Amino acid sequence: MQIQLCKKSIDRLGSQRSTLLESLRDRDHSPVIKDCLTRCEACDQGLLIASADGLPLRAKDTDQLLDQIDSLTEAAD
Repeated sequence: MQIQLCKKSIDRLGSQRSTLLESLRDRDHSPVIKDCLTRCEACDQGLLIASADGLPLRAKDTDQLLDQIDSLTEAAD
């Protein structure tokens, strides 16, 4: 599954950014970092902004984001 990530929102993760990207790759996803996913209000609130195969996602932290993506993957199988 292709996972698009908002650059601004994941840049706030600091060193956890690489951990998130590795976790996505370990789950056989293809992370793509985009300059903006045009959901600025949620991004400005400090949420992680992503899109999983076109489905918009937002999460308060990396664990919640990974849980959402895992749920989508299970539903697709």
